[in-house]
Formats: sequence, C-alpha cells, structure tokens
Amino acid sequence: MNACRILIVFATGLLFSCSKEDGDVPREPEKAAETAAQPTETKTAEGILEYYPQDVKSVQAWLGHEFMVGETPIRPTEAVPAETLRKMIGRTVKIEGVWNPGQKWKQPQPTDDEAYLQNPAFSEGEIVIRGAGIEAASVLDVDQ
Repeated sequence: MNACRILIVFATGLLFSCSKEDGDVPREPEKAAETAAQPTETKTAEGILEYYPQDVKSVQAWLGHEFMVGETPIRPTEAVPAETLRKMIGRTVKIEGVWNPGQKWKQPQPTDDEAYLQNPAFSEGEIVIRGAGIEAASVLDVDQ
C-alpha cells in the first residue's frame, strides 16, 4: 500500500511540474509561420568568381560578400567550402544554391567609437542588407 501511495505522489508531482509554464520555452507562432512561409528560392550565378578577403577593408567584405560572381554574392557552405571557391578565383564558374536574404543592418548614431568609424557610410534611410547571397550547393568550372 505504501508503494502505491508513493507512486501516486510521484505521478502527481510529475504531472504538476510538467504543466507549469515557467519551464516552458516561449513560443512565437508568428515567427514560426513566417519561417515556414519563406520560399526556398534556388538561384544560379554564372561568370568570373571574384574574391574580397574579410581582412581587407572593402564594402563587399563588410557586407559579407567574400565571394562574388558579377553582382551576385556567393556564400560558402559545407557542400562547397571556402577552400574550394578560393581555388576557382578568376575562373568562369556556374554556382547554384538557395538564396539567403541576409539581415537588415541599421547604421549606428555617430560616436567616437572606433567600431563605428570602420563601418562604410551609407545615406540616411538606406536599407543595408548584410550576409545575403547564394548558399553554394554546387559549383561547376565552366573554363574546363
């Protein structure tokens, strides 16, 4: 009989602890719906692969466009790593992958902060997107 009571007390405690909301992860249904609604748009870029190293101050590198084919930024992935793309710099390539829309960036207010001084200047109200580009799923060397 004692084992039965202990089991009932344990089960009741477990039931109440699972029903509390403080331990639950807050859910944001509108973000989940927004993510599900975004189409996975496959894009192709063909042209000469250009490289803008991240350690060199350029607008392309600052925007996260380390690799570009014409005006299209290319993002390395596990399928096509940066090392593979570096071997093809200056060659005509055809790259396919899913388009990553990047993130909006707002220019901070002017201060004496050194980090601010290293940001490129954009006109007020201009929408700046960082990190956009084709997430490379396949690359073909057209020159060969």
